[in-house]
Amino acid sequence: MMLLTLSLFAQVVLWSGQGADLTTTLVAVQSGHFTEANPILSNQPVRLVAVKVGTTAGIHYLLHRLSTDHPRLATVVAYAVGAVGVGAATVNLQRLRSRAERAE
Repeated sequence: MMLLTLSLFAQVVLWSGQGADLTTTLVAVQSGHFTEANPILSNQPVRLVAVKVGTTAGIHYLLHRLSTDHPRLATVVAYAVGAVGVGAATVNLQRLRSRAERAE
């Protein structure tokens, strides 16, 4: 049995940041005014969700493996990946707001 030493807070940061990116991306794409910048994901919501959840789950698994020998490094990486998601979500929200203001 694997010892899970990645803190709950680090896991929440990881998943929340990536979830925020996914949510704002889906809202933007479904508005019809934006397209996904990553050509692999295109503008298919099912593909967006599958790839984002799959990659985040893979990162989560690898961080748990890393945390058995290097818990601090695993925690920092979890925070960083979560922060990248928050950054992407922030950009998405800014673009959505800018688009809404132009439409008024």
